[in-house]
Amino acid sequence: MPLPRFLHAWLHELEASLDRWWNVFRRALGGGKPRSVIPFTGWDNTHHAAAGGEARAVFGCRVLATPLGGGPREKDRWWDNLRNTYRRWDTQEVPHAEVTATLGTQAQSVTADEEGYAWFRISPPPEADAGLARLLVADSAADRGVDPAREAAVRGAAVESELPVIRPGLRAPFGVVSDLDDTVIHTGITNLLTAARLTFLHNARTRKPLPGVAALYAALEAAGEEPAPFFYVSSSAWNLHDLLTDFLRLNRLPVGPLLLQDLGLDRSKFIKRPGHTHKLDKARDLVDAFPGLPFLLIGDSGQADPHLYERLVRERPGRIAAVLIRDVDAGQRSRRDRDAEAHLAAARAAGTPAFLVHDSAEAAGHLVRLGLLPAGALEMIRRDTEAESGRPGVAGAVLRQARAALRPDRRAP
Repeated sequence: MPLPRFLHAWLHELEASLDRWWNVFRRALGGGKPRSVIPFTGWDNTHHAAAGGEARAVFGCRVLATPLGGGPREKDRWWDNLRNTYRRWDTQEVPHAEVTATLGTQAQSVTADEEGYAWFRISPPPEADAGLARLLVADSAADRGVDPAREAAVRGAAVESELPVIRPGLRAPFGVVSDLDDTVIHTGITNLLTAARLTFLHNARTRKPLPGVAALYAALEAAGEEPAPFFYVSSSAWNLHDLLTDFLRLNRLPVGPLLLQDLGLDRSKFIKRPGHTHKLDKARDLVDAFPGLPFLLIGDSGQADPHLYERLVRERPGRIAAVLIRDVDAGQRSRRDRDAEAHLAAARAAGTPAFLVHDSAEAAGHLVRLGLLPAGALEMIRRDTEAESGRPGVAGAVLRQARAALRPDRRAP
């Protein structure tokens, strides 16, 4: 149930006031200066912008007053993962920092918002300069109530970072918009206890893709003369960006922008916006930004993906090559299945192939029949799906770690 509008506004003003006073206090003690920046992979539609349309590069970052943690280690235990999870959510952002992004010969400066996020929309440079954006963060006293002379005395060195900006080629066969939770990575989002355990007690090394997903996505990426671009659209919070980026890298999944959501309290939301329409908005923006590129939509039946993808099929007729929905409770005939099948039937009636699938091998079979994957990829995906279906679950790994930690040392004296 949404909060009454007056209460939402009052809570937002209260939080904003507390944040302002806290920022003044920590600045007075010499803290709160930019110490790190989290870069978010971007995209560039230069090759696909319609005639007379807007070619643009879109990316962002978040400025923090704490150093970045290292990636997951081989020997991390569950309590290490729990501590790292706490640090992800207990962010010390730097509001209103001045951030300058340079992409080739193009540059843009913006002021980060109150949560430390800075978003860029730059006219892309020539081909030779594209692909890597550089970020420079310079602190600012604006809106903090800090005396500029005192600010100059406590200001630290500028923080720098860089990020990839993908530019899909004209010979890419299609673009892929993929959900993450229970589509690529097992989160158990339909079971709160499982979801909490996987979120808090695991890291990017101990969590694995669903069976066959890595092989399927590798085959999709290589299906054309140029790589198919991947865009990961999820309801996960930006706080999990580093974990998800590490997960993709460690499991050799295609690199692509992660389009997540901000959780918290501001004028437009209390904790989060209702529903999952932000996923539809981001997917629609991508389809519109690449007008000559068909899109493959991949999601799961655990949340609203079937409904959102059906809407996009209807809103952008002829633009969606296929819809694939993974059945999160395969082997059961559930309400989720019935709802998903109803939305997929509506998508098919609108002219788009749409399927509810049990695993990656079944998805690959549909894609081969549609001509979106080469037939030679099917056997490899089937083999990987079968092999990975038998690997130990992450829940068992947590229990084994906990038992090992509590077991007395049995080594001989």
